[in-house]
Amino acid sequence: MSIEPNEHRGPTPLHPDIQKEIFPIYKDLSMDDLLERCLGGHTQNANESLNFTIWRLVPKHLHSGLKFVELVSYLAAGLFNEGNSSLLMVISEADIVVGRQSFNYAEQMGNQHVIMQNRRS
Repeated sequence: MSIEPNEHRGPTPLHPDIQKEIFPIYKDLSMDDLLERCLGGHTQNANESLNFTIWRLVPKHLHSGLKFVELVSYLAAGLFNEGNSSLLMVISEADIVVGRQSFNYAEQMGNQHVIMQNRRS
């Protein structure tokens, strides 16, 4: 007992107001130049993946409590979005004095990251 395609009754479509809001996003995501960049299957670099960053800091094979994994997730999100300078902000918030060498190191690592990304693109 199969159903013919024109007999299928699925859920009602999205409300027109919602369709109006999400259509431009869908249109942008389906642009040819964006889709062409995904053709090679290289859409995610493991070194830049947030999940990779989290599990690099808290390996799955080691037992870690929920609070520790949450803390590392926050730190990883900072690293992922802001680079090493985010760690300096956390240290500063803990009222630990951050020296000039630490700032220089974070800046140097950030510059190296930018250079590496420019070479890849």
